[in-house]
Amino acid sequence: MFPSQPSVYPQEAMDKLAQLSFEHFQQLIHHPQFMNFYSQATPIDVLEQSKIGSRPARRTGQRSLADLRAIPWVFSWNQSRFNVTAWYGAGFALQNMKENDPLHYAEIKEAANRWPFLRYTLIHIETNLLNANREIMKAYAALAVVEPECKLIFDRIERELEESQQQVATLFTEPTALRRLSVYDNTKRREPVLTPLHLLQIGLLKEWRIQKQKNSQNGEKLLGKLLTITNAISGGLKNTG
Repeated sequence: MFPSQPSVYPQEAMDKLAQLSFEHFQQLIHHPQFMNFYSQATPIDVLEQSKIGSRPARRTGQRSLADLRAIPWVFSWNQSRFNVTAWYGAGFALQNMKENDPLHYAEIKEAANRWPFLRYTLIHIETNLLNANREIMKAYAALAVVEPECKLIFDRIERELEESQQQVATLFTEPTALRRLSVYDNTKRREPVLTPLHLLQIGLLKEWRIQKQKNSQNGEKLLGKLLTITNAISGGLKNTG
């Protein structure tokens, strides 16, 4: 049972929070090197070769933000354990409002434990934060961070991950570890199996991309292995896009 709901929902505060988060997310994805980072640090190029879904991963012949479809966009971030589509911007927005608009922040904090819609939204964000894995993120990002600008993008994502984890947890009356026991338990049981799969996928990604540039016939064999691993990871995570 939820506690009694607030008589007046903090809609103005929610609008401001959403706008702050949206603007912060837009700054990330419109960075000049963002698509370069995304293309290398996630297995999006493998997903584009998969035979899933009723439509192609891209609307046209080139990869761009406007060209990507929603499912492969989310799927690729989940595969590399970033999950940024579910949480990026939340930490910045909450911290900004706490410092610069404390009255609206107080309304959000008070409603977080009493308004089912807001609580559900925050729980969804928090679940994706808990499923993000910083060490695995770093391993995928290493496919791209040979370029300085790409490393700056990863640093930005990593900082926002930490900020979002702290800010979302602060809104609730109980610590995350007490409220989300099942998520912690599931993650603990899955990681010993998932981690080797992620590392295997990363290694094969490196080799496959090299073979593609050479137009080597070995690329098809590697692609088959990558698609199998991708399927195994999504099964382990119980999530695609």
